[in-house]
Amino acid sequence: MKRLFKWLGFLVLGLVVLIAVAWLAVTVISERRIAKTYDGKTTRPVDLAENALVEKWLRQYSGQGGRVIDVGCGTGLMVDMVGDEICEDRYLGVDIAEGMVDAARVKHPDYQFECGDIRDVAKSAAKSSVGRFDGLVSLNGSMSYLSMSELMWCTNALLHDGGWFFIMLYGFNFMENYPWSCLLYTSDAADE
Repeated sequence: MKRLFKWLGFLVLGLVVLIAVAWLAVTVISERRIAKTYDGKTTRPVDLAENALVEKWLRQYSGQGGRVIDVGCGTGLMVDMVGDEICEDRYLGVDIAEGMVDAARVKHPDYQFECGDIRDVAKSAAKSSVGRFDGLVSLNGSMSYLSMSELMWCTNALLHDGGWFFIMLYGFNFMENYPWSCLLYTSDAADE
């Protein structure tokens, strides 16, 4: 009887490992497939209108010469919009999805993109002013998975004093609890 339970334990453990590996493989394959077609999915008239408004605002602030971090950079939409305003060495795109980062690197090989969680990047930046930025952009709800306290902490940790940010928030977490869907802050606004 003990042998039977031992073999059943190994069988269950093996099954759990097999399921975990299959889930990981499906996740990676799905993520890479989405990254390949992602740019073509944002061509609805409402998306194009939103992008035009966002681009207008970004052009106003991103060309000021400072360092800019693009949180949830995806395939590099911000660089598509205002890459001519941002020096390659003054931009960092961060996304948690490796497939998106790989696609961004192919589209924009001269710009720096990293795969990672923005909370980890913010923790590193908080330890040193060297890792801080003059501007932070987060388009299309990329930071909506954070709680409001995490969002504010990360933004504060990543920006120099007087920095600016443009954060688009989507999802029920924010819509139910906060009446806005877009956060905009510049030091100009604070002076008024």
